[in-house]
Amino acid sequence: MGRLSIWLDQAADGPTNMAADEVLAAEARRRLQPLVRLYRWDSPTVSLGAFQPIAEARSLGIVPGHGLVRRPSGGGAIVHGTDITYAVAVPAGHAWSRSPEVLYRAVHRPLVAELVSRGMDARLHEDGGPSSQGVADAFFCFSRRSPGDVVVSTGSTGEPPADAKVLGGAQRRQSGVVIQHGSLLLRSNVAAPPAWRHPGIGDVGLAIADDGIDLATAWMNRFAAALASELDWEAEPFLSDRGRRTEADAALGRYRDARWCERR
Repeated sequence: MGRLSIWLDQAADGPTNMAADEVLAAEARRRLQPLVRLYRWDSPTVSLGAFQPIAEARSLGIVPGHGLVRRPSGGGAIVHGTDITYAVAVPAGHAWSRSPEVLYRAVHRPLVAELVSRGMDARLHEDGGPSSQGVADAFFCFSRRSPGDVVVSTGSTGEPPADAKVLGGAQRRQSGVVIQHGSLLLRSNVAAPPAWRHPGIGDVGLAIADDGIDLATAWMNRFAAALASELDWEAEPFLSDRGRRTEADAALGRYRDARWCERR
């Protein structure tokens, strides 16, 4: 049986979170084992996918210097501040690194099981299913529906089927490792303009306590069981290690540089 190390970090700003996740990928490559970091954001922040054009962000009033950061992973933009974000890094050669779909399902199925155990009608989205609304290339991640997303039913008896996407993911393959980001939306972000908002699990029937930490902990316990790994909840923050802190500091300037956001 292997081990799965998970860090539950304090909230940080966008550049710090992205630099830490870049180091997480390097650490997984060195250890040759999957690693996970869970965290929050200390202020409302929009993260762009690695390949999203800055012109589209500007057209919506999202500009560098105002809570904007670009992720090292792909996917659509996410409005952070009322979510729990995860980063999972899996070394190349691991069974879950073989295809994007395999890793999405491996991480997201345990959340579905946990939500179902709490009385929610949750499932993984599949193309062509009843929850196929959402434009595939929409700017915001939570306006899209992709296979492996977690959706929950919001329709009442007798009403047409509807769903809310509460967890999405985005990946990027790097040399020797796959990094995957995901955002568990707890509630709609009232600090964001109405057009940017999406309902979270707290808006569609699940009571959220402790800022979602209890739910995230139960989810990760199920994830470790699916991986057949012993779970190590790391006591210290991920960047408390001096070597990792040095690596993150080297990357931090890039994520804080407006040119990094504007390069596409």
